[in-house]
Amino acid sequence: MIGRFYKNGVLTIMNNKIVFRQLERNDIPLLMRLFNRLFTVPKSEAFFLWESFEYISPVFIMGAFCGDELIGTFGIQKRALESGLVCGQAHWPAVDPMWQGKSIFSRLTRIVMDQFADLDLVFNFFPARREVVDGGLGGL
Repeated sequence: MIGRFYKNGVLTIMNNKIVFRQLERNDIPLLMRLFNRLFTVPKSEAFFLWESFEYISPVFIMGAFCGDELIGTFGIQKRALESGLVCGQAHWPAVDPMWQGKSIFSRLTRIVMDQFADLDLVFNFFPARREVVDGGLGGL
């Protein structure tokens, strides 16, 4: 059974035992736990706060939860270019390895993209080497 609703302005979608909902500031410890397991250089709470909730461009991030555990994330950071094009940069694309192959990322992507009908294009940056990801921003 799938249910879609807003609670206190936060989009929440329930699908069997997985709950998909918009991330909030109080989810930062869960973001830290997920991403610090995936990358070798841990990031601080201040980094996640800035990157997810205080960035210069608006960011919309959905999380997939199994119980109290954050198992996947995907978001879009919306940017307007001088040309007038409205772009979306993929933000926090990740699924816990134990949950990969279960359509979690596909579902997160569909939910997030449904929120952005006005985008002219979507892009993502992927570094050529893992060291760039792990060492980026000096381990902020």
